[in-house]
Amino acid sequence: MRRISFINNNTYSSSFGGNHLSFQEAPGKQEIAQIYGVLYYQFGRRAAEEVLKLAGELKVKRYSSGIIREVLLSGKPILYHNPTTGLFTLSWVGAQVIFPLVPPERRRIFVKKDIFERYTKRVLLAPAVAGSSEDIRPGDEVFLVDESGSLLALGKALVSAAELKSIRKGKIAFVRRSFDELQES
Repeated sequence: MRRISFINNNTYSSSFGGNHLSFQEAPGKQEIAQIYGVLYYQFGRRAAEEVLKLAGELKVKRYSSGIIREVLLSGKPILYHNPTTGLFTLSWVGAQVIFPLVPPERRRIFVKKDIFERYTKRVLLAPAVAGSSEDIRPGDEVFLVDESGSLLALGKALVSAAELKSIRKGKIAFVRRSFDELQES
């Protein structure tokens, strides 16, 4: 017999697969401070303060342990929390909120649009790169933009900005979400 048992106010455990069902709820003060701190570290003060202004509209989904899994705005995920690193990954909706608030000299890899669109699927290769901002480190969440600064995709950097300048072949970043994927769905 399958049973669903109560764990706390918003989480239930089921006997079929041990799944934990998580419901949306407003974040507490400590969670808002955590979201602000991580966004400040990753994307700067303006991005963190803008999300803080939206705190009344934010909801969170949690893992069964109580740790934040997703941050939602108007029912749509904007941030995905990685409990291993403690950092956020942006959804496409989150990128549209945060990208304009991040200074142009931060977290950007500039790509040659024609090469990027033709050859890039899940991995950004060195020949498609036109330049980058100086603050990029391996593992950072980055914005992949064309030479004019328009957002094309989101990615995870595989090399630092210093390495990026000297690399002529190889992988530069994993492409997580691209504008093309958004149009297809």
